[in-house]
Amino acid sequence: MMKKISEIINDLNDNIALTITQLVSTMWCVYLFASMVMVPFFIPATLATVQFISSAFLQLVFLPLILVGQNLMSKSSESRAQQDHETIAKEFDDIQVLLNELKDMHQDLHDLISKNSNTNAK
Repeated sequence: MMKKISEIINDLNDNIALTITQLVSTMWCVYLFASMVMVPFFIPATLATVQFISSAFLQLVFLPLILVGQNLMSKSSESRAQQDHETIAKEFDDIQVLLNELKDMHQDLHDLISKNSNTNAK
């Protein structure tokens, strides 16, 4: 029971990290952050709030969260790459078997043609 709860919590944490990483990795988020930095130029009273958000929240919370999301994405990519490698290796082996069968068939056909040529020449 306890293992299931920890798995659920881990899955939830992973999903949150991936979702936030995907949202932050957009141009819309860049526009949002750029506009947030520009606010104190128009409303000077917001300078302390913007500084707090940019230094505390973004650096201390967002950056580690994005790193977790990137690590999860990297693991997923590595897993897909390993599966692709295994699939390609199996297909390569299958192609090698077929190629050897074709070589054998080619040799048999060549031998048959040679035998027929020798028979017709006599």
